Amino acid sequence: MTIKSLKTAVKKRAKKDELKQDYSDIGSLIKKTRFELKKTQEEVCQGICSISYLSKIENNNIIPKANYLEGIMARLKIEEEVYNTCLQDRKQLATMIESIFYFDSRKVTQIFNEVNHIDNNVVIDLMKLSYYSYYKDPKAKTYVERLEDLTANMDDFEIRTYLYLSMQYYIQKTNYKMALEIYLLAENLTVSHPLLQGLILELGYSIKQRLFITNSSIDLYVEAKRIFLKYNNVDRLIGLALEKSKYLLDEHPNKALAHMNTIKRKSIPKTLNDKYHYIKAKIFLRLDETKLLMDELKQINIDSDFYFKKLLLLLDVALKTPVKNDLLEIKTKINNYDETKIELEDKIYYQFLSSDDQQDVKSYLRSVAIPFSIKVCDYRQLKFYIDQIITICEETSRYKEGISFYNKYKKGMTRIKKILF
Repeated sequence: MTIKSLKTAVKKRAKKDELKQDYSDIGSLIKKTRFELKKTQEEVCQGICSISYLSKIENNNIIPKANYLEGIMARLKIEEEVYNTCLQDRKQLATMIESIFYFDSRKVTQIFNEVNHIDNNVVIDLMKLSYYSYYKDPKAKTYVERLEDLTANMDDFEIRTYLYLSMQYYIQKTNYKMALEIYLLAENLTVSHPLLQGLILELGYSIKQRLFITNSSIDLYVEAKRIFLKYNNVDRLIGLALEKSKYLLDEHPNKALAHMNTIKRKSIPKTLNDKYHYIKAKIFLRLDETKLLMDELKQINIDSDFYFKKLLLLLDVALKTPVKNDLLEIKTKINNYDETKIELEDKIYYQFLSSDDQQDVKSYLRSVAIPFSIKVCDYRQLKFYIDQIITICEETSRYKEGISFYNKYKKGMTRIKKILF
């Protein structure tokens, strides 16, 4: 995907007004059919209406008169059944978004199974992308790339759905810089579908927090929370609260803990249970509450997606209060863990923790940890690694070298600001 081409396509759509849904659908259908038949506007509208009137219909700038609409559809041989099918596809896409919004995995899979056999249909492809994105399937890449070429001809709901799914895809690929650029495109479009708007705001908040753009992310959090409350989505409310606590804990662990304590324990869904215990354990690590930290980690078992992260926290604690047997046991568990289940950023953090020699740590930070954090735009972790290497430089009286690493961090943040402004 090239962000430049996507920006061009989205700008064309951003100028369009919100209109009645049925007429938005028929306008898009007429335009798509005319392109497929390789007919000019003049050929289609001759003897029916003016070219400018047809253009307004195609661009959703007018609610067409029935006799004009019937004449145009007849000339393009668009049968009522085809039009109704398009409407049905559109409604099914809206149902797919609703299913994602409420984490209704059964419904997401059901819709996918119903449409999976259909090819060469933009709306159907968006449903397929929704499914692959929801389940983090690598096939999502094919549909993200395929649909990008069709964005200029998508209607408003389709393109906003595409931008949301593309943001999700690039987050899964840890390309937060691209995700931010796509979010900024979506931000310039008015989303009339409230559930889709909530999903976009939720991702926007996570993206900006990850990139350390904290001030402008607050409004996104507040608005996403309002939508989740309005539509009674407890699971997303809790997920949003956990995200906020996760980003608060680095600089304000007490505030993060207070925020976590506002979450009703009984209301936490099973899918977020381990994340809750892991974030709380990280907060207690920052507050040096080892006993409370251990109580939280006991709740995370070996089958959890957070198990390796749990081992890293245990290693962190063991290194601060070194007991040889504990360190050996934890390192053995880490080394025996299924490597395919470990995220690259966790592998890098483990190697950072495992080094005993100060110069080895410095070398690893300079050659691996810092470049990786820059590459995936993880500016929170980048700041942590930069702080570590600056501390080493200060302890060895290499102040100029420490300043150079700080400037590297500032340079990365400047790149992000250029995207924003």
